Amino acid sequence: MKSLLFSTAILFSTMVPSCLESSIHNKKVMLQFEWKMAGHLPKNLDGSPSAGLAGAVVGISNDIFLVGGGSNFSGKLPWEGGKKQFYKEVFAFKREGDRLVLVKRGLILPYTLAYSANCTTGKGIVVAGGENENGTTDKVLLLNWNEASQNIEIGTLPDLPQSLSAGAVAVDGNTIYFAGGQNANGASNQLYKLNLEDTSKGWQVLPSLKKPVAYSVLYVQSNGKDKCLYLVGGRKMNIDSTSDLYNDVYQFNLKTNQWSQKASLPYALSAHTGLAFGENTLLVFSGDQGKTFHKTEDLLMQISKEKNATAKQLLIAEKNKLQENHPGFSHEVLAYNTVSDTWKAIDSIPFVGQVTTTALLWGNEVVIPCGEIRAGVRSADIIIGAIKSQ
Repeated sequence: MKSLLFSTAILFSTMVPSCLESSIHNKKVMLQFEWKMAGHLPKNLDGSPSAGLAGAVVGISNDIFLVGGGSNFSGKLPWEGGKKQFYKEVFAFKREGDRLVLVKRGLILPYTLAYSANCTTGKGIVVAGGENENGTTDKVLLLNWNEASQNIEIGTLPDLPQSLSAGAVAVDGNTIYFAGGQNANGASNQLYKLNLEDTSKGWQVLPSLKKPVAYSVLYVQSNGKDKCLYLVGGRKMNIDSTSDLYNDVYQFNLKTNQWSQKASLPYALSAHTGLAFGENTLLVFSGDQGKTFHKTEDLLMQISKEKNATAKQLLIAEKNKLQENHPGFSHEVLAYNTVSDTWKAIDSIPFVGQVTTTALLWGNEVVIPCGEIRAGVRSADIIIGAIKSQ
C-alpha cells in the first residue's frame, strides 16, 4: 500500500542499522532505519494527557496530517469494568520545521468510528468500514483538508457490500482494494475493489480469499513481473475455541486474478501494520503473536463454563492478572522480498510495539501513529523511522 504522510517533531532519536537489501531501480542497496519519537496527540481540553487511540482514522490531505476517531479505555481498564469509548474528533496538524503543530482540533466525523481501513489516495483519505458502540458499519468516507476553510470536507463513497471492521485496504492508482474484516457473523473471506474514477458500479467482487481473516495487512507490490496484492497474517475469531492466528501469506495476481500461497511469516501475527517499499519489498511492523491473547481467550471460555462461584472468581482473578501483566507487542520489523519469496527479520523498533494502527510512508520515512501497546492501553505517540540507504 502506497500512502503519504508528513514528518512530525523530532524529540528523541536513535540509529538502528538494518540488514535489508532492497532493489530500487534495479540497484541493490542496504537499508537502515533511524527511529525517532516524533510527536504526540494533543492533551485533552482539561489539560490531562491523551489516553491515546487504537484503530484511529489516519491519513494526509493537502499537506495536513489528520488523525482521529479511534477508541480507548479512558477510565477504568476493561478487566476493572471499564467500557470501550469511541470517538469522532479529528485533529489536524501541519509541519513547521522539525515540529508538529496543531492546526485545529474539534473537527468531527459524521459518527464515532474505530478500526476502519484507511488509505491515502490521490482523491483523498479513504476510510472504509469500521465499528463503534452500535456495531460494525458498511459506510465509506472520503476525507479532504480544505485549507481555505481550515476544515475537513467529508464525502462518501459507495457502501461496502457488507458491514466490516478490521479489514485491510490498499490502493493501486485509482483502484482501492478491500480484503477481509469481521462483523457479528465472523471474519470475511471477501475481496472487493472500487474504481475511484468511476464509482457508479460500486464495489466489485473479486475471487475470494483463501481463508476468512481480519486484522491482516494488504499490500500492492510487483512480484518482479506482474503487479500483485499480498495479504499477510491476520486472525479469525472462533465461537467455541481460541482464535486462529495466521502466518499465511497469499499473493493475488492482478493480471491473472488468481491467488497463490507464498512463503509464510516466521510466526503467526495479527493486528500488525506495514507498507510496500521500493520495487519488491513488503515491510511488517510490530504485531500480536497471540500468546497472551490465546491464554486470555482460553480463560474467558473456562469462566463462561464454570458453574462454581468460587472457582469462577479464581479464574477471573487469573485472567485479570494475565492482562495486567501483558508484555506488550512485538518490536520486530520483518521484510519480505516478493521476487525471492523470502522473509527476514531486519530491525527492532526501540519503542513500544504499536498494533491496530496504520503505517504510512512519507518520502523516505515510515510513520506509525498511536495504536494499542498492551491489553487495554493505547498510545498517544507517533514514531518515525527514517529509511537510510547505503
